[in-house]
Amino acid sequence: MGAISSSKMGIYSAQPGEIEQNPINFGGQKEHAASDHHAEVCKLLRSAIPPYDAILDVFQQQGTWWNSFRQKTQAISQASRIEPLREFAARVYTSTNPSEVATLAVAYTRSTGSNHEILQLVDDMIISNSTYSTTILGLECLILLGKTHTDFGQPRSAWLIWRRGMAIAQLMGLHNGHAQRSHGQIWWSIYHGERFTSLLLGLPSGFNDRAYEIELSRSLPDLAGKEAWTHYFVLGCAIEAGKIVERNTSPHTLPIEIQDSRERMDILRRLGPSQWWELPVSLPPSGNELDCLVDRMLMQLFFFHVQMYTHLPSMARDKYDTDISKDSCKSAARELLKRYLVLRQRVHGTYLFECKTSDFVGFTAAITLLLWMCEQSTNSQADWQLIHEVKTVFDQLKTESDCPIAIQCSDALQVLCPRNEAGDFEDDRPRKVHIPFFGSIVRNKRAAVSEDTIGLETEVAESACTDFHYLLSNTLPISSNSQETLWPDEMMWDMNQDWDLFEFASGTMG
Repeated sequence: MGAISSSKMGIYSAQPGEIEQNPINFGGQKEHAASDHHAEVCKLLRSAIPPYDAILDVFQQQGTWWNSFRQKTQAISQASRIEPLREFAARVYTSTNPSEVATLAVAYTRSTGSNHEILQLVDDMIISNSTYSTTILGLECLILLGKTHTDFGQPRSAWLIWRRGMAIAQLMGLHNGHAQRSHGQIWWSIYHGERFTSLLLGLPSGFNDRAYEIELSRSLPDLAGKEAWTHYFVLGCAIEAGKIVERNTSPHTLPIEIQDSRERMDILRRLGPSQWWELPVSLPPSGNELDCLVDRMLMQLFFFHVQMYTHLPSMARDKYDTDISKDSCKSAARELLKRYLVLRQRVHGTYLFECKTSDFVGFTAAITLLLWMCEQSTNSQADWQLIHEVKTVFDQLKTESDCPIAIQCSDALQVLCPRNEAGDFEDDRPRKVHIPFFGSIVRNKRAAVSEDTIGLETEVAESACTDFHYLLSNTLPISSNSQETLWPDEMMWDMNQDWDLFEFASGTMG
């Protein structure tokens, strides 16, 4: 379905912080035509979703994600109260504002985990139409659409949405710090969404952080004990992520000064009190306390994700290289996995946080920790237990659904994890696993040791029988059947096939 031309929408009265459309009023006739067309769009959007009562039933059973989303993006109301999803549905189901009805349609799709065609309809009718997308309500719809693509495990589609949102928000002036606070939340949601997907995909970011770096350095000394510290904590992580993106996307080597990065991350870590970093002993039953726990775990997950990716190139170096960066990478991966496992726990039968792209981040952390462990002569039982718990999560997700991410991650862990404490594998052949947006893992059988060293080898832990090698990824995936990079028109624009890029190969690995 093509986008509705904004020229056909007639007169639109811009609100503060919005781009004015058709500023000259040519009479009530065009206003009436615009109103009729808005109603037509609303009717079309409502025809794509079930009746009101059916939507309420879905939201009652599967709408727990809403509070966390709304807390980050609420811009229309100045009240501190978050409008529950069912109340939102009651208010906007009969709305004459297409952006609100579209947001309801996306919320329904996000809750069901299906009906993906609705996302394309909203993209065509709202996001691709500047009459709607250049309003605050339109940007709220865009943010939910970007989040939904991310949660559904479609990071490339999400990246495109975030980039469009970033351009619109900049045209509206939301990025310059002068917008009212509630509208500023819209900008930060877009900024952080775009930065996360750029980091994950190895694609350029659309915003220069220089002004934010200056603001952060000025604000840090006065943040101790203030509520605003979490904003600057996440901003600092995003700025560090931007440096990783620059390094990974530059045609020339742009090394990150590891010591400087470590010091900056340490400063960010000290912003939070020690109890803020503690893992929960038990989970709150529900309500605001549970929502706050999810937000806290997500912020920490992002922190350790950035820290892990900062040091990830060190994992491709010779295994005998004792670079301290490897230890930092391992530690970040371990801490990330602990937070991921918390978010994948259930309360009243529902996962605390359900996002397929975050599942992939957890998977890469497991692979990173496994790489480090397989270089060590001894490993803690706690680390092996952590890997086992993550593998169990993916095995369960594979059984529960036909999610391609869970299936591929489970299969990859099956190949790369030993099946017993002796370090035996289901398949002893050398294996190469290509992981999209991450790199390739080569598993080779280690050469036999001589009799002179056999006494020492008895102390070697489970991983001693196998060599693992990590090959850094480039931006575009490489076909296992060809040395040529696959061109974008062959694959990269197939937005719903992000995870078909997993490749498993066996045989002799060089």
